[in-house]
This record gives sequence, C-alpha cells and structure tokens, in this order.
Amino acid sequence: MAPVPARVAAAHPAMAAAWDAYLRGVFAHPALPAGTLDLCLVRIAGLLGDADGGPGPVAPAPADLTDRVAALPAWTTDPRIGPVDRACLALAEQFVLDAQALDDATTEAVRAVVGDRGLAVLVIGVGLAEGLVRAGLALGDGGTGPVA
Repeated sequence: MAPVPARVAAAHPAMAAAWDAYLRGVFAHPALPAGTLDLCLVRIAGLLGDADGGPGPVAPAPADLTDRVAALPAWTTDPRIGPVDRACLALAEQFVLDAQALDDATTEAVRAVVGDRGLAVLVIGVGLAEGLVRAGLALGDGGTGPVA
C-alpha cells in the first residue's frame, strides 16, 4: 500500500484512498524510471532524520531498487546509482536542504536526462515525498500505514 498517515487513513478512508491513488500515479509516472522517486523518498527520509527510511515504496518496486537503496550512502560515486538517479537525487537533496538554493545547473542536469516532463514529475514527487516524511515524523506514529 502507498504511504498514507495512519491517523488520516483511519479517520478519513475515502480521502486516504484518493490520496493513495494520486501518490501511486505520481510515483509510477512513466516520465521517470521505475523506482527513482522511491529512491528519492528514502534519501529524503534519511536527510530529515527518519530512522525507518520513510514510508516504503509507493510505486511497484523494480527488482534493483534494494541495490539502489543500499548504494545511497555513497550515491554520488557508487556505480549502482546511474546518471538519471544521480541527477534526480541531487535535485531532491538540494530541494530538502535549501530549496531557495536550487540552481539552474541542478535542474538542467535533470532535464538533460529525463526531459521537461520528467523534471516536472520529479519536482512534484520530491515535494510529496518531503511532505510524507515530515507528516510521519510530526504524527509520531511512523506516519504511515495501509489505507483502510
């Protein structure tokens, strides 16, 4: 199941189901390689201090996602992180650490590997991922659970 704050899912199951469908649509959008947004989600969780690594995959996980997640501690140099993921992770990291410092070079690096549509999907997905992690941390229940 996609990550929906457990308290929200319990109190508002219809809204949680709609949110679940929206998240799945963004995270599985064909403009980005499978697993890229989930990889960014795990990185964002680490940056924000979520010891559990975030809510888990939102979209169906590709077979190599576990290896890519294992490579995150050295994502800038580990060969398991390809050029698309590397560009997307750089944008995601900068977005979370200081969105105002996000520069043209970082966005152009993403645009060069996934195009305009991929860049748009990435920015939307990174914003959603940051919100998911922050909500989970703020709610204090790990923040996520299956939609009821």
